[in-house]
Amino acid sequence: MPDRGPWGGVYPAPVCPMRPDQSIDFESLARLYGWLGRRPGIAGLVVNANAGEGTFLSQDERNAVVAAARKVVPPGVRIVAGLVASSTAEGIAQLREVQASGADAALVFPVRDWLISRQAGAAERYFERLSAAADLPIFAFQSPHTRGAAAYELATLTRIAALPTVVGIKNAVWEVRRYQEEYRHLKQVHPALAVLSANDSHVLATLAIGADGVLLGLAGLVPDLIVRLVESLARADLADARAADLQLWPISQAIYHTPPYALRHTRTKAALKILGLIDHDTVREPLLGLDADGTTAVRAALEASGLFRLPSG
Repeated sequence: MPDRGPWGGVYPAPVCPMRPDQSIDFESLARLYGWLGRRPGIAGLVVNANAGEGTFLSQDERNAVVAAARKVVPPGVRIVAGLVASSTAEGIAQLREVQASGADAALVFPVRDWLISRQAGAAERYFERLSAAADLPIFAFQSPHTRGAAAYELATLTRIAALPTVVGIKNAVWEVRRYQEEYRHLKQVHPALAVLSANDSHVLATLAIGADGVLLGLAGLVPDLIVRLVESLARADLADARAADLQLWPISQAIYHTPPYALRHTRTKAALKILGLIDHDTVREPLLGLDADGTTAVRAALEASGLFRLPSG
């Protein structure tokens, strides 16, 4: 069974670069993932998650992304692979495939039907089956309350966290009070469990409450700033944490708080293209790219942060 700790730290969830024909751009992927993996303070990359359009990729593509990431990410930097399944059998198959592809852990998404409803005990049974099927470490994805039954009740989350291969929780709840309740309870009953904040839009508040690290799409764009924010809070330097958060603010607002929310990762790709870190900002349909005004707004946010000397154009 996997070591239950430590699995904390800063985990960027990078985008999956694509060519204009919507195929995966493995050249840009290697450049971006290699750059992220070499940044100081990065514990691992989370691929095939929401930011990486994992739900729009085939399983063969997801396996290829894991294998490509493993080739360019330095030893000691973990690869966590998103696992998106519609059934227990599919989930077990995906778990075994990503392990064979070189993943160090899996981020297990809720089953899609749970967005509508979920039977009592179904989530626990799903994770029990996954845990028994492979010894690959697992992070459970705790969703916002707006995602219906895909969000786990605290008692359910506690039982999932007790399973031997569950090493962490990606806590993406947007309600600060609920985050606080879940964090404190989970750390009390499972001290070795890594609770990672996944709140891109208000990460400072959740870090101030407590976290073993972060799992953020924004860390795939501004990794050094996110590392600085996490490390400032860890050493109780609130002034520096606030300064870092102030620089992050225009970017997080432009990407995560400008309607429609579905464009958050499309905007991230646009930002990465502006910065020259990927060649194209193509997304996989049915997602749509940004219009000219949207791209202009992203550029303005990057400029407002004061973090970059942007190329012209």
